[in-house]
Amino acid sequence: MRRSLDMLFATSAVLACLFFASIGVMVILQVVTRMAGMHIAGLLDYATFAMVAAAFFGLAPTLKRNQHIRVTLLLHSVHGTPRRLLEMASYAIGFALMAYFSWYSVALAYDSWRFGLKDMGLAATPLWIPQSGMAMGSVIAAIAFLEGLIISIRHLIRPQEGEGTTPEREPAFHKDTKIGET
Repeated sequence: MRRSLDMLFATSAVLACLFFASIGVMVILQVVTRMAGMHIAGLLDYATFAMVAAAFFGLAPTLKRNQHIRVTLLLHSVHGTPRRLLEMASYAIGFALMAYFSWYSVALAYDSWRFGLKDMGLAATPLWIPQSGMAMGSVIAAIAFLEGLIISIRHLIRPQEGEGTTPEREPAFHKDTKIGET
């Protein structure tokens, strides 16, 4: 299970990087084609779609690497069980919000596919295609939050030796679960 989740989160990170790189390629392509007197329909739309996909595919990997913006002032002021309870609560709230968002983003992409909705831009792209990146990225992020919640519950029930005693310690979720480790 650990390897499967690591592979999922690593794949999500690679997809985020590819979408970010595609934005740069599209911007360069748009500049070059304008200088040549040409216009490729939908490049701006596709760059926007790629930005959304990159942001959502990047959610889970940044959570796994403890790089999300968060307020640690409260976490660093408590130790032991209260700290583990706060970590658990934050993962539970994050999972609930991301699961809720995932449910509706998947439903949105499905409805767009079912009704044949198209983008109102020049390329008239079927909307389910860009919405799928948002839906998949949010589902992967919900899985990452759920994994963090499970790990924090496990550490609450069976704390590791020396865990939670120093404010410099990373949260339990990130201690044993870095991307790429087996």
